[in-house]
Amino acid sequence: MLIDSENDEWIYKRDNQIKRSISRIGALTDDGIPYIKPEIQLLYKGGSSVIREKDYWDLERLFPVLKKSEIQWLYYSLRQQFNGKHPWLEIIHNKMEDLPAHTLVIGGTGMLSAASLWLADHSDKVSIIARNQTKMDRVLNKTDAASSITPLFVDYKDSTGLKERIKAAILQNGPIDLVIAWIHSDAHHALDIICHEVAQEIPAWKLYHILGSSSSLNQIKDAAVKKYPGCQYRQIQLGFILEKEDSRWLTHQEISNGVIDAVVHDREVKVIGTVEPWGKRP
Repeated sequence: MLIDSENDEWIYKRDNQIKRSISRIGALTDDGIPYIKPEIQLLYKGGSSVIREKDYWDLERLFPVLKKSEIQWLYYSLRQQFNGKHPWLEIIHNKMEDLPAHTLVIGGTGMLSAASLWLADHSDKVSIIARNQTKMDRVLNKTDAASSITPLFVDYKDSTGLKERIKAAILQNGPIDLVIAWIHSDAHHALDIICHEVAQEIPAWKLYHILGSSSSLNQIKDAAVKKYPGCQYRQIQLGFILEKEDSRWLTHQEISNGVIDAVVHDREVKVIGTVEPWGKRP
C-alpha cells in the first residue's frame, strides 16, 4: 500500500497528486503498536474499483474517531481521484455539514475534559466555561487544536458575568449551534441565561443537558422546549455501573464517552450506565 514515496513523501498509487509526509501517514497505539492513519485506510477502501458493504460500515464507524481535518482530507482526496464523482462524497459532505461551527461546553475542564478535547477536533470553535486556570491549561496542553478553544473564565453562578462572557464568545466565534451543559442544581438561572443568549443569535441549535438525577426529567425538558422553540433539546442522564454484587459511580472518561456517543448519534435521551434499580446505586 505504502511502497510509493519520493523526497520523504508518501504518494497515493492511484493518483500521484495525492501526497502526504511519510511522518504523518501512521501513528502508535498507547501500547506502541504502529498503524496506518484511518483516513488513509479509508481512502484505499473508497478508492478501490469495488467498494464492499463492510467498507461503508468502516466509513460510518470511523466518523466519530476522525478529526475534522482528517474528514476533510479524505473528502478532497476522493474528489481529486474521481473528479468529483464518488458515492462517498455526499455521505462525507453531509457529515461535515452536521459538525458544529461553535460549541459551548459548561463543565468542560473537569468531568467533561475528554469530551472537550473531542469537540475541539470536531468543531470550528469551542468555548469552554471554567473557573480554574490550572484545569483549563491541562485541557489546552492535551490537544493540537488549542487554537480552536476559547476559555471563558467565569463562575456560572454569577448571572451578570455569565451573560457578558456568553455575549463575548458569540461576538468572537459566531453563533453557538451546540451546547453541552453540566450545571449544578444550585446555579438556578445559569442554563436559562445561556439558552436566552444563544437563542438571540441563531434560529435552531442543540442542547445536550447533562443531569445527575432521574427526577423531573420530563418537566425539565418541557420547560426548555416551550421557552425556546428553536432549541433541539437532548437529555443525558448520569447513572452508575453495576459490577456483580457491587456498584460504582461513573468515571469521568465513561461520562465523556457517553456524551460523545450522544452527540455523534444525535440521541434524544442517553443514559450513561444504568439508573435501575435506583436502590442499588453506590
